[in-house]
Amino acid sequence: MPKAGELLPAGTVGTHITVGYKPRMYGKKHTATLVIETQSMQWTYVINGLPPQTVPPTGAAKVVCTSSYIGSFTVRQRNFIRENLKLITTGASSPIKGAPLVLRKKQK
Repeated sequence: MPKAGELLPAGTVGTHITVGYKPRMYGKKHTATLVIETQSMQWTYVINGLPPQTVPPTGAAKVVCTSSYIGSFTVRQRNFIRENLKLITTGASSPIKGAPLVLRKKQK
């Protein structure tokens, strides 16, 4: 595409000018200024450029699973109350670390 050229003289059909736009970043509106300058006149145009409208794909999504072990195991529900009843000492996050949970009285 030429950056400079000659216009047809006044009183004729005129010169057809095509402005191309190639966005580098989608989603942003770009503006540019086109200046056409002759010896006797100057035309200034503000060009608003928008990226082309994207069309989402029309086909259904295809999911390919190559691993066979994913569906082979079952999820076991944890019973936290039963697990906590089996504990015999406090955990590391307790302020009294390692203390027995059940205080047993000494028998005489």
